[in-house]
Order: sequence, then structure tokens, then C-alpha cells
Amino acid sequence: MNIRTIKAQFPGTCSFCHEPFAKGDMFQYNYEFKVGYHAGCPIVTTPLLQRVLSTPVIQTPLPMIETHRDDITSAPLKTLDAQAHLLPQVIDLFDGRFSIEYVLKNGTRRHIVVWIKTRKKGQYVGSRWIRVHFGQHKGTEYVHCAFITVEGKLVFLRSFTQDPELDAERKAAAIAAVQVLVTGKENAQYAMNYAKMSQRCWHCEKVLTNIRTLHDIEKNGGMGPVCVKKYPKLVDRVRDACRQGQPSVITLSL
Repeated sequence: MNIRTIKAQFPGTCSFCHEPFAKGDMFQYNYEFKVGYHAGCPIVTTPLLQRVLSTPVIQTPLPMIETHRDDITSAPLKTLDAQAHLLPQVIDLFDGRFSIEYVLKNGTRRHIVVWIKTRKKGQYVGSRWIRVHFGQHKGTEYVHCAFITVEGKLVFLRSFTQDPELDAERKAAAIAAVQVLVTGKENAQYAMNYAKMSQRCWHCEKVLTNIRTLHDIEKNGGMGPVCVKKYPKLVDRVRDACRQGQPSVITLSL
């Protein structure tokens, strides 16, 4: 056993009596277990783990406690209340901003803008996030309301349907507009409506700089000069769809 008496370079604590010793005091140091002792304290030669294992353990029986377990086999399961719809076909749906008109019970006409964007990267790549716009809300223009999974399932967010700051009219208009947009065939007309009302590109939302009249908007498919060159098929699709007339108007019973 390698034990030497040396002068302490730092203050420490005796491993036997657990009393401190000061810097400069002479103490006994065990190089094997790397512990120190006062000059007058006995040196423990048995490692701590062996001392613990060799200490007899007194087992005290625990008192018996009566327990009771309820029978839950017939209890109803807790389910999540989420509004979801399986879309049969989402191939015709494309990203962009769409303006949809709705009419209240008293005849008031209003518009709501729906923004659909596909996730290009991340955990939910391929899913489509849906936002709506009907004025300022919590400091942002667009409000997240729903998303479409890669399997084609439309799910409305609970944070939207249960938002206390949104009235019943806005919630009903947003839900109806999203359902009409993703399940119908008039999304091209709704995209053109957005371009005409806002004079912005329905795809990138930039201000249209290649127009002078509404005819120019229809001619370019409601898109700006950059998007016209990048998406010529969408230009033709929107332009051809607008020749079929105005899209449907949503009627709310509010």
C-alpha cells in the first residue's frame, strides 16, 4: 500500500474523521485510493465499495397495504375532436392565393383569401399548409387554419377552430372556403379573382407590373412577368378556366 506523509498544497478533508485540514499541514496520502488523512487518524485500507458490500443489511418487512383497482374495461375511450376530411383527388390543386366570395344571411357580401403552400423540406415535406386572411389578427395577416397530409387528408387545426379571438362568422367562412377550394374545380377562377382584387400575382403575391387594364391580368393568367415565364402551363390553365365564367359564391346561414 503506497502511503506517504506529505505537505498539503491545497486545503482538503480527512477521509476518516471528515474534518478539514489547511494548506501547508502535514497529512498522510494514500496514492492507491487517492485519499488523505490527518497525521493522527487511522488509515482505512479497505476500499469503500467493499466496506459497503460487507456491511450486514437488516431487512425490515413492510406492512401490507390494501389496494383497489377499478374495472375500466367498459369505460369509454378518450378521443381527439379533430375536423378531418379525406380528399378523393388533390392533383388539380395547386399552390397560390385564392379570393373566395361569401354571402351572409342578411345579404352582406365579403371576401376571404385562402393561401395554400406545399412544404418543400423538413419533417412534413409534401404536405400542404393552408392559411386564411380576413384582416389583422394577432399582428399577422394570414392565420393558419388547416393542412393537407401527403395521403390527401384535410385537417383543420384545433388552434383555429377553438380560437376565442375569432368569431363564428370568420371560422365558418374559412372552413367553407377551404372545403370549396380543395374539393371543387374552380380554384383557377378563385386565383384570378385574387389577382384582379389585389392587383398582385396570385402565385408569389408580388405587385403586378405588367398590367394596365383588367384585360392584361386575364391575358397573363393573373401572374407577374417572372411567374409567367416560370409557369406557362399554369398561365394557360387559369386563363382557360376564366373563360367559363365566375366561380361559385358561398352562402353562410349566419
